Amino acid sequence: MEIYTDGSKSPSGVGSGTAIFVNKHLTLQLTYKLAEKCSNNKTEQLAIVKALEKLQDFRHLKERQRYAAIHTDSKITLDATANPRNHQNLVEQIREGVRR
Repeated sequence: MEIYTDGSKSPSGVGSGTAIFVNKHLTLQLTYKLAEKCSNNKTEQLAIVKALEKLQDFRHLKERQRYAAIHTDSKITLDATANPRNHQNLVEQIREGVRR
């Protein structure tokens, strides 16, 4: 299972999205329109949180198919989740989702 996440903030709006591929086939695509006050980092983090939540819907897959790779271009988010002193809400939600 391959999961791609992205978030963005631009003059045209704020949002994030997730695409989930199972056996190289697009299985689920989600988009979220977010409040203007949301930072770009938060949009990236929210996309990962939503992807991890959706993984629970795929429990029926065979054991070898239950492994997932999450692809993100947010180095800030990767660094934040690796930093044990960072306890921001979305960062903690990502950690919890990975543990499930």
